[in-house]
Amino acid sequence: EEKFWTLVEPYIKDIVDHQMNTLHTPLFTPPTDGVKRPTQLMNVTVLPNGKYTFDFSNVKRWVDLANKCGIEYFEWSHFFTQWGVKNAIRIYRDNKDPDSLLWPPETGATSDTYRNFLKQFLPEFHNFLQKENLLTRSFFHVSDEPHGDEQLENYRYARALLKELAPWMKVMDALSDPRFALQGLTDMPVAGIGAAQQFADNKIPCWVYFCCGPRGTYLNRLFDTPLAKIRMSGWLFYKLHALGFLHWGHNYWQKFQTQRIIDVYQDGAGDHWGGGLPYGDTFVVYPGETGPVDSIRWEQFAESLQDYALLQSAGISPDDPMFAEIKGYDKFPKTE
Repeated sequence: EEKFWTLVEPYIKDIVDHQMNTLHTPLFTPPTDGVKRPTQLMNVTVLPNGKYTFDFSNVKRWVDLANKCGIEYFEWSHFFTQWGVKNAIRIYRDNKDPDSLLWPPETGATSDTYRNFLKQFLPEFHNFLQKENLLTRSFFHVSDEPHGDEQLENYRYARALLKELAPWMKVMDALSDPRFALQGLTDMPVAGIGAAQQFADNKIPCWVYFCCGPRGTYLNRLFDTPLAKIRMSGWLFYKLHALGFLHWGHNYWQKFQTQRIIDVYQDGAGDHWGGGLPYGDTFVVYPGETGPVDSIRWEQFAESLQDYALLQSAGISPDDPMFAEIKGYDKFPKTE
């Protein structure tokens, strides 16, 4: 356990050094991309009569380390499962025992079981955030990448539950359907860059992200993305009024949706080439003995964010005619 804290610090520093100011915090095991080994920082004790106690000591240690490294904002675990918003997330009695789940994996997202847990946990979480001065420095999620009519309804019920139990909580999620924002279900949508124009057309402010795609003429930072295109990232975010960038992925070094670690020096696609993951999608740094091993893509992306900061510091309007050649995340200058 102590080795973990020693090893994680250089990765947090690397994120800060490359112009990122927000850190994901595994309050609970992230419910994304398959079933993971238990990684929750939160220690939960089950008492008789359906009562729980919560130990935030490891969460505080993470926050203190991140603060020391220069992190400004904290992103917390999604409260419901990915791609469907159907179930409660996996929470464990023992972080080292994958069989110590508090409830079966099929437990419903808005079931009495999970409602009872959230009703006890969320006030304690709120107290912790206030005590550590994190409430205005936090980003919260409902569920990752919901889509389609059925998931829209599931999301509606899950969001209503959080509003009831934690009215102080504003949420943001990666999604590409403007209806989630138009219907007031998410406070800050994070649109895939292929759908960002739909949000702009509906006058919906949003963050942006890319994952798996789009490719071709669109912005990305894959192994085969020309460096001049990667360097345009900050310019596009500035001109196209992106409020933030959701970052996937930094060090996803396992076979897609499994717990098996792979050799990313040999396989850059999560052992999922041909199944939706292009080379370079899942990571921008490599594993090293004492910390992350850099990539030229990661450096170019960081320099693009420095360009953003320079444009901002110079007081140049995003609507300045000098940006006329930037028309969208697929229509922009692509040469050095």
